[in-house]
Amino acid sequence: MQDNIRNINSKTSTLVSKIPADVCQTNTPLVSVIVTCYNHDQYIEDAIQSVLGQTYENIELIVVNDGSTDKSEEILNRLSAQHNFKVIHQYNKGLSEATNTGLKEANGKFIALLDSDDIFLPDKISKQVRFMCRNQDIAICGGNMLIINDKKELASPRRFSKFRTLDFDDVFMDKKDIIPASSAMIRKDVTDKIGGFDPSLKLIQDRYFWLKATAAGYKIAGMNDLLIYYRKHDKNIHRNHRAMTENLLHIIEMYPESNHYETVKFKTLKSMFLKTSMRDKSFAIQLIKKIPIKAYDKSVLKGFLRLIFR
Repeated sequence: MQDNIRNINSKTSTLVSKIPADVCQTNTPLVSVIVTCYNHDQYIEDAIQSVLGQTYENIELIVVNDGSTDKSEEILNRLSAQHNFKVIHQYNKGLSEATNTGLKEANGKFIALLDSDDIFLPDKISKQVRFMCRNQDIAICGGNMLIINDKKELASPRRFSKFRTLDFDDVFMDKKDIIPASSAMIRKDVTDKIGGFDPSLKLIQDRYFWLKATAAGYKIAGMNDLLIYYRKHDKNIHRNHRAMTENLLHIIEMYPESNHYETVKFKTLKSMFLKTSMRDKSFAIQLIKKIPIKAYDKSVLKGFLRLIFR
């Protein structure tokens, strides 16, 4: 993959240089905020209001309701009538397809993503536009988050990452903290050139896109600013360890030529084996069968002990 990445980078370095330098000729380029919603009627209004309450004014809000069966459609129609933003109701196609639907409608120079259970801080967009205008070599930027619960109370200790830039290996090998999806701002020109999100992915579609972008030679920046509240609750789809594992492996399999392919693959299998050894023993057994003995370490031993004694 290293040769492939070098080849890809040599071919697409022109893409990076062609990010329009005049994108910020005006002080307030249009930002398209894409909110994707599926059965989050108890959270969606908070998400929408956090966009409407931004200190940055030139925002195009697009909400994609991905076949919700709760009261999300009713809430979105009411808010749209009050605040005049675009709502698209579609059959349930998954988060990646919902995001792609929003991308097709977006007219902004920048794209900001927001999951419908998360919340923007008021100055998120203004900080990121300022940063992107001053750093023309950055294709995607994100920042720090605070984890909150259903009641919008702090649910975890504050842990902020320092400023960093990320390339392909940084994301693929988890060498540096990747940016949270709801904190991301992406240049529209980048999505136009490399395409959108993989419809087959139901989870971690953001990791797929970060790898896709960095493999094409683009750079990601992690700002040290606090930008979002991430809501932790019982319905978080990341709690589905089977789906998480399947999606992670699917993404890893896209880069078999990488010198780090086996390391990343077995690290992922061992991590998910340990996590599922207490919660889903039958799936944990399936995972351990995919890990060669030569790759065993302390985490595998700990997983075995959990399987045996718990």
